[in-house]
Amino acid sequence: MLYVSQNRVLMYAVQRMKQDIESTTGLQLPERDSGYDEGIIIAVGPGITYPLSGEPGKRVPVKYKVGQRVRVPADGGYRVDIADYPIMNIRENRIMAVLDGGCEQEIPE
Repeated sequence: MLYVSQNRVLMYAVQRMKQDIESTTGLQLPERDSGYDEGIIIAVGPGITYPLSGEPGKRVPVKYKVGQRVRVPADGGYRVDIADYPIMNIRENRIMAVLDGGCEQEIPE
C-alpha cells in the first residue's frame, strides 16, 4: 500500500516527451531531456493544512483524482523505480494539465 503525504501525488510515468531544438539559423539540434512527462495518477495525498488561511487548521484537499492522465515538467518531481516501474512523486501545483480520455493504459499492480 502506498501512502502519500500532504499535497503530493504519485504518478506512473508512461511517456517522456523530449523537445527538439532549432537554432536561429534553422539547424536542428539533438533532443534535450527537459521535455515533459505524461503519466497516470496512482495515489493522492490528503491535502495540506494552511495555518494562516481564513480558517486556521482547515485542510485544503488535492484536486486531482486517481486514474487521471496528467502532464508535468520533466523536472517536476522525484523519480523512483518501484518494481522496475517509473514512479514520480510530485507536488500538486506542478501538474500542468489533465489530458482528456482518462486512463488508457493499464496501471501495474
